[in-house]
Amino acid sequence: LFFANWSGNPGKGRSKNEYLTSFFQSFMTGYATENDLGNFWFEQLPLFTKHHRILLHTVFTDEWKPYNKWQDETLKKWEQQIINDIPVVKLQF
Repeated sequence: LFFANWSGNPGKGRSKNEYLTSFFQSFMTGYATENDLGNFWFEQLPLFTKHHRILLHTVFTDEWKPYNKWQDETLKKWEQQIINDIPVVKLQF
């Protein structure tokens, strides 16, 4: 879900959140054929994706040196989203 948000292309006439909601619903339909994920874990998704963004920010801050323009902008955007507690995705169910 994190990487679908980062690099996925919603297509024309579709918002990123619409794309991510559709992606997540399709993913979970397939996942549910083999596994049961209780409501508790769905509720943890915002915390998990925030943790993942913090982890990647930490890793890429070191790995991407020296930064190109896109990398610098991405790290700055992630930093602001982390500081301001902006969720990685806003799923619509």
